[in-house]
Amino acid sequence: MEIISLRGPQNSGKTTTLTIVHDKLLKQSSQNSNNCFKEISNGDFLDVIEYNGRKVGIVTQGDYSRGECSVKNHLRELKNLGCDVAICACTIGYGKDSIQAAINAYPMHDYIEKKRVDDATLYDTANHEDANKIMALLNLQKVLFVLLNEYTDWEGAFLSTALHVGVIPGSEIKYRVHTVAPTLDAVCSIGGFKTLPDYSFENMPKDYAALVLIGGNRWDSPEAELVAPLVQEALDKGKIVGAICNGASFLCAHGFLNNVKHTGNGLDQLKQWGGEKYTNEAGYVEAQAVSDKNIVTANGVGHLEFTREMLLLLKANTPKKIADWYDFYKNGFVKQ
Repeated sequence: MEIISLRGPQNSGKTTTLTIVHDKLLKQSSQNSNNCFKEISNGDFLDVIEYNGRKVGIVTQGDYSRGECSVKNHLRELKNLGCDVAICACTIGYGKDSIQAAINAYPMHDYIEKKRVDDATLYDTANHEDANKIMALLNLQKVLFVLLNEYTDWEGAFLSTALHVGVIPGSEIKYRVHTVAPTLDAVCSIGGFKTLPDYSFENMPKDYAALVLIGGNRWDSPEAELVAPLVQEALDKGKIVGAICNGASFLCAHGFLNNVKHTGNGLDQLKQWGGEKYTNEAGYVEAQAVSDKNIVTANGVGHLEFTREMLLLLKANTPKKIADWYDFYKNGFVKQ
């Protein structure tokens, strides 16, 4: 379960702001989930709402660190109700550290800072602005990066950074980056970076925009075979699939490139990996990266071109801004 927490001092408007969020969710959602609305006390409440295919829980009470009304207990209740996301309040101040600790116990959590507004004429505006921040965070789509042990760390670095902080500094952020691995155990790159994945193959979310297969030395291993049904499901649902280096070879080996133009680490390697399952030699393009339909492929040193094509397909920014991004990283500060 992911957590979005509105963090601030007592009497700063957290309950009011979360009530605004609740109203927005109700207006934009399909339905409440099994009539979960529950009044707690002093105007605070807990509810679960179906929103964009996910169960979103919201609880406004965030003052207590112990007992039945503690944030820890509320989050446990929302998790037991099957929520994908929980929105909660987090009161800060003396004796409140355990509230934040309860939230931090969930690996995927974000905080939005709530400041006390003393000017009454600005109170409503500030609350609505903070509510919009929560909604914006809630509406970010996921891009899932599949990592196996001995993954090539540079191949996804440019794409993940552009998605996480924006194609251009200060530009709109539309996606959240998450990592997926066979289990929740850390995976190690060929450069020695250890990554603790957000999800395993068993608990990865269904609501995502793209599945990205990062290359490495284990794409011909038994654990890699577990990725094939994930790719098939993604393609069946019209998701974007990106694969670079041996990730592209893996797609070839399972017949996923037979109906699209594509590239990889050379035609000979694709034929070797694909064998009889590879029936689209005519679709091979000798290029750093190729985008066709909703599949992007690249060779192992085509990470910049791979990033460019993925950003374009995801519409992460305008084509002009993406072209500027590519030019900067391809040619650097100093133009020869």
